[in-house]
Amino acid sequence: YKDKFNLPIWLMGHSNGVASMVEYFKKLQDTQQEIIIEGMVYSSARNGAFFRSGTRVPILFLAHEKDGCAISTVANSTAHYKDLAKQGHTGLDYVLIKGGEAEGHPCNSGFHMFNGAYEQAYRAIDAFALPRLMTSAAPAAVR
Repeated sequence: YKDKFNLPIWLMGHSNGVASMVEYFKKLQDTQQEIIIEGMVYSSARNGAFFRSGTRVPILFLAHEKDGCAISTVANSTAHYKDLAKQGHTGLDYVLIKGGEAEGHPCNSGFHMFNGAYEQAYRAIDAFALPRLMTSAAPAAVR
């Protein structure tokens, strides 16, 4: 799609989707194709979804401060963020969403899904991605 549309490629995974995103990125690394990815959003990640050491693509870590999902904890994503930062990765940011509402099962609704705090989530993504898109090799139509 990068070649077909001449647009920057960003990946986003939320909850279980983060595990898929991370594994896909590892496959790209295995074939030295990770350069096609311009950035990623690691949102309310399932515990155990970790990038390899040496990962350097810009990554926004996004979570809700009151996420009650036991398999997707703030402590887990914070630890992974700190580990990448200790390796010297400078293209990282971590945003904790506040506000919103608890509702239903803690792993498939409520705070975990940013219920009532969608605007905070998309504004955090915009604030992270837009400056990078403006300075990337994105076509003028994206800039």
